Amino acid sequence: MILYLLILLLLLYILNTYNKNDNEGFTMNNVSSIYDEIWDMIPFYHAQIELMKPYFSNTNNLLCLDSKTGNMCQLLSKNMNVVGLDTYEMTKIAKEKYPELYFISGTMNPLLFKTNLFTHIYCPLFSINTKDMDSFVECVDKWLIHKGYLFIVNYNTLHIKQFINKNPSKYFKQNYQYSIELTSKLTEKITFKGKTNTSQKYMTNTEKDFTIDYTFIKKIEIPNFNCYLSVYQKN
Repeated sequence: MILYLLILLLLLYILNTYNKNDNEGFTMNNVSSIYDEIWDMIPFYHAQIELMKPYFSNTNNLLCLDSKTGNMCQLLSKNMNVVGLDTYEMTKIAKEKYPELYFISGTMNPLLFKTNLFTHIYCPLFSINTKDMDSFVECVDKWLIHKGYLFIVNYNTLHIKQFINKNPSKYFKQNYQYSIELTSKLTEKITFKGKTNTSQKYMTNTEKDFTIDYTFIKKIEIPNFNCYLSVYQKN
């Protein structure tokens, strides 16, 4: 009888804990856990890599800024050494997906890496539009080797919904609602179990004010995505 009561109490405790955690709600701080449910970026990544290939050599050491859940790093790692940089939450997911790759959590701090470490630095879509340019330039200039390449992905007019995952999991479709709008700011709304969280990032075309002693090599349109890849080389 006592054993039965103990088992019953244990089951009630587990059920209560599960319900409590399940009802805590979703916040924009842990969007990393559903990032791949929202975004379908891999076709876009493939298109970029094809345009970047002419600037690769036999010894590549590339830094991927805002590496998210690691998909771009994984694709690039087939031909080079890659390091991904993002928030703790994102790099945690990336490490779980690709434990063989190297991801580091942090911000644009020049002390994060040693001088002249990378042959290439890749700045993905929306990354350049949300960064402090003084910090960005200081870090890139320190980390990139002489004659190294800087890749910046940017846009003129963008249909943001083309990047949204049209086939998320059944669980996601049953439990989440997601909307996104791109104007002068990127606005994301995620609803989980009746609770809506909103994230807004102001988008500035900082590349127009990009002042760094680098040679501008080329601006390449990325086919089918209304975006372009800018290639710079450090002098």
